[in-house]
Amino acid sequence: MDYIDGLGLGIEQIILLLGLAIILIAVQIYLGKKGKMKAGLWLLVVPFVISILAVIYAFFFMDFPDGGRFTTAFSYFVRINIITIMLAAIHSLYFGKRRQ
Repeated sequence: MDYIDGLGLGIEQIILLLGLAIILIAVQIYLGKKGKMKAGLWLLVVPFVISILAVIYAFFFMDFPDGGRFTTAFSYFVRINIITIMLAAIHSLYFGKRRQ
C-alpha cells in the first residue's frame, strides 16, 4: 500500500475521504436550497465533534515526533476541520443574510 507522506493514509483511504467530503458538501448544498437551517447546523456539528474525538485519541494514544504533543494534536485538528470550514462556508452562503 502506498502511503501519503505525513498522513499515514493509503491511496484508498484518501479516495474514500474525498468521496465522503463530496457527499457532505452535496448534502449541505441540498439542505441550503431547501431552507433547512437546523439540519445544516447538525451537519456542521458532526464532523467537528468527530475531529475533537480524533484529536483526543491522538493526544493520549499516539507516539509523537520531535515537534511535540501539542503541535501535532493542533495540526491534526486543523487538517480534520478543513471539511467543517467548507461546510460552514456553504451554510453561511445560504443562511448568513436572511432575506426580508
